[in-house]
Amino acid sequence: MQVKQMLDGLPTGQRIREMKIRIIDWNISYNSKKERIVEFIKENLTENFIINLQEVQEHVFSYIKEQFPGYSIAYSLNYRKPGFYEEKNRRLGVLTLSDLSLNSEATLLTNTVFPERTLLTTFKIKDEIIKNLNFHSLTGCDYKRAKSSNFASIASFLHDNKLNIMTFDANEPKNDSLNDEEVVCFDNKDKGKNASYIIGSNKIHDMQDCYKSYCKINHFQYEKGFTHIIRNDTYKRYDYIFADKNWELINFQVLYRESVIASSDHAMIIADLDIKQRN
Repeated sequence: MQVKQMLDGLPTGQRIREMKIRIIDWNISYNSKKERIVEFIKENLTENFIINLQEVQEHVFSYIKEQFPGYSIAYSLNYRKPGFYEEKNRRLGVLTLSDLSLNSEATLLTNTVFPERTLLTTFKIKDEIIKNLNFHSLTGCDYKRAKSSNFASIASFLHDNKLNIMTFDANEPKNDSLNDEEVVCFDNKDKGKNASYIIGSNKIHDMQDCYKSYCKINHFQYEKGFTHIIRNDTYKRYDYIFADKNWELINFQVLYRESVIASSDHAMIIADLDIKQRN
């Protein structure tokens, strides 16, 4: 079902121009098969897309670049190379791919704990500038206070900068809810406070959580939106697309089973949006 909201009361002669855009977020998994990953990506692309990937190794980046000649592509490990003695945890980058033109060179959020797990890109579609942030949270089981510190750094960036798109694997929350006030984040030496700046009751940005918006408007069963299954068959929604609240959400998809077949352990999530422009 499409989500359509009528815009009334426009001055005479003023027209609305529709510009559709597809946003995809996917943690492709360190152990995935790159050929199957690319095949599934190609199956889900439309004109005007931005796709943000996490857990991308260098050889996977090279393969994706070969498979999408002429497309805009940015990869975080090109901006922060792993050191000689740094191991697997510093060799997992994030990647952004689009058929839109990059408006400026990509950058990392350098104040974060692992800058190479962040990527800020700016695109141009017609006369619209789109600011897009892709990041991958640290895991609390390995990093604890570093995880909460990382969220604080990202929240600080959001406090000072306005974005249009933000997608990520949060490794959060502990307890999810359609109501932000009921979201409980893990206690990583901060009682869950810093993660709540991004996804919970203390959000310091005004972007819409596209999945929550879809559920509210369509009366969709919230629990169906799980994107990852952890031990003891615990279903989690760890993967997010946030978008400009002024954009119209058309559709949202969570492709968990299809993504597992494509060799990942996280769902690809897709938000179709309409950027309304007034002439």
